[in-house]
Order: sequence, then structure tokens, then C-alpha cells
Amino acid sequence: MTLIAATIASCAAAPESTTPGTSATPPATYGSGLDLAGFDRNVRPQDDLFRFVNGSWLQTAVIPADRANYGAFTMLDDQAQADVHELVEKAANAQNKEPGSDTQKVGDLYLSFMGTERIEQLGLEPLAGELKRVDTIASTHDLVRYMGYAQSIGVPHPVWHFIAQDEKNATAYISNIYQRGLTLPDRDYYLKTDEKYVSIRAKYVAYVASLLKLAGAKDPDGGAQRIMALETRLAQAHWTRVENRDAEKTYNKFDIAAANRLSPGFDWSEFFAGAESDARELVIAQPSYVTALGKAVTELPLEDWKLYMKYKLIDEYAPY
Repeated sequence: MTLIAATIASCAAAPESTTPGTSATPPATYGSGLDLAGFDRNVRPQDDLFRFVNGSWLQTAVIPADRANYGAFTMLDDQAQADVHELVEKAANAQNKEPGSDTQKVGDLYLSFMGTERIEQLGLEPLAGELKRVDTIASTHDLVRYMGYAQSIGVPHPVWHFIAQDEKNATAYISNIYQRGLTLPDRDYYLKTDEKYVSIRAKYVAYVASLLKLAGAKDPDGGAQRIMALETRLAQAHWTRVENRDAEKTYNKFDIAAANRLSPGFDWSEFFAGAESDARELVIAQPSYVTALGKAVTELPLEDWKLYMKYKLIDEYAPY
């Protein structure tokens, strides 16, 4: 409504186009913040507001070859990226950076990211401590605790824990648990039998094997198959996108004891200890999923889980 009001206000004094198929140039005194040059004055706003506001822009705009679409928001994002790039390079090239300053931290981070030769030399060394942490997992309790810890380093795994406003109590915040753990976009990619999905799964297994081989795994091909089997089991328990859109169905509040009864084998006290959270209540979006996860934690070999956790760690940090 604000846009319509602004548009109508700008229309009031708009000059009529004198030549069919062309747009009159609006006076520079408008100052409305709208792209008035993109208006098509040959279209009446009451007939087609979209064409009136965007008609001239649509006639001349060119979608860049590397884009599927283009518009004002894309242009704004491109400009923001360019602006940030300029600021970061200034920080990187600044002389006599004050230790601990934003300029020093941002500049050094950028230089370390761009130091590709150093990155190649280091290989997996920066992840050595985290990989060793996975090696110390000796029980299902350790595994669940690690899942909680992994939240703090941004590594996705079978559950996603986040704190948000309680959807049924606007005065409080609460821990939320949501299904996760799949590397491919959603359950369909693991379960559908269409040729498209079969091909994607084959390529995904090849990718996992490649990553494990680069990381020095003893049996990368076999490991990739084990990881695929684990993720497929998680996918079988995942709720569909339609189910996840049901706000009532995905609001299920539990205390810790009730959550433990819901998911035997998955001790939420251990999970929150790993996440360094003192949560006493939680909303579980997909209860049947965490029940299935508890079974998977106890039934699948611990070594498969550890391999999966290492893979997720390496996959998450591979771009860096």
C-alpha cells in the first residue's frame, strides 16, 4: 500500500507522454526515491500498476549472462557486496593496524582467506583438534553430547538446536529442536526413485568418497556408502515439507524428562550439556523424527556415526 500511495502521488503531476511508445522524462524535483525513469507513462496506473511502474525498465534491462533473474534487490546486493569488498581490502592493506581493532581482525581474516598457498600447505591441520575430539567418542552418551557441542562450531548434524521466541508465549524464549542431518536438499533426494534422483545420489556418493580420500580415509568408497546409508535412514524419518508447514503440528513442548521418554537412546541432558545450555524445556518440531533418531543412535555402529561426524566436519569447512 505504501508503494501504491507513493506511486499515485508521483502520478499526480506526471507529464503526459507526447510520443506513443516512449516515456516522458520526469522532472528532477520529484525526489520520491522511486526509479521514475523506469516508469512507462503510456500505461495508466489504474490499468496495470506493474507496467506503469516498471515498463520502461523492462524494455531496456538485460539479465546478466550468469544470472537466472535480475532486479532491484539483486542490484542492491551486488552493490553491497562490492562496498564490503572495498572496505575489507582497505582493512587488509591498512598500515600500522592497532592490535585487537576491527581493522586488524577483518584485514587479517581476509588475508588468511586469500593466502591459498598457505591453505594448501596446512591441509587438514587446522581441523586436527576437532577430528581428535570425534575420535574420543566412546559411547552413545559421548555421541549425543558431541551433537550438542557441534552446534557451537556451526557443523550441521541430525538435529538443529536454536533459541527463539516461544510461539505460544510472546514473553518468553525457548529452545527449539528441528530435524536436520541431510547433506542433499531434502528427503526426496534420498528416497525418490526417479532417474533424476538416482543420478544425483550416485554423484553425491562419489563426492563423499572424493572428500574422504582427500582427507586420507582408509576406505573412502566404503565410507561413502556407509555415510549414504546413515543419511538415508535419517531421511526416512524426516517430515515432508508439507508437514513442516503446519504451525500447530510442529509445536510440541516437552520438559527434559518427557523428551527423553520420547527418544529412548538420545539423552537430552547430554545434548544440552554439550551445547552448554541450561534448557529445561524445549519445543520439538518433529517428535517422530527424534524417536527414530534415538533408535538410530543405539542401532547403528558407533564407528559409522564417528565417520559421519568427521565427514560433516570436513564438508562444512572444505570451502575454507
